[in-house]
Parts: sequence; C-alpha cells; structure tokens
Amino acid sequence: MTKLAARSTVAAVVLSVAHVALASGDSGTGSVTEMEAGPGVFFALLGAIVAMAALVWLVLKFFNRKK
Repeated sequence: MTKLAARSTVAAVVLSVAHVALASGDSGTGSVTEMEAGPGVFFALLGAIVAMAALVWLVLKFFNRKK
C-alpha cells in the first residue's frame, strides 16, 4: 500500500504541475529573457516547492499510519 500511495501522490503532483503549465498559456512575450523575474518570483517559487513537499510528506504520513 505504501508504494501505491507514493506513486499516486507523485502522479497527482505531476498532473497538477502539467495542468498549471497548460493553464498559464502564453505570457505575451516573445522570449523568456524579456520577462521580469526578480527575487520575489524566485522566493515565491521556492516557497511553493517547500509547501508542496510538506503536503506530500503529510499525505504519505497519513496513509502510512497504523490502523
């Protein structure tokens, strides 16, 4: 059951990232170098990665608990 829960969680994360990327669409710029990306964007992405890792860890802890 542990492997199934882990695989399901990873699949859900990958699909959600793909859906967000698809929903974002074209930003209207012709090149990535034209986009404004400062330290705020970097730290927001870093915080999102940490939050997602914490969520995955919490879900795995919930599914792996003794019943």
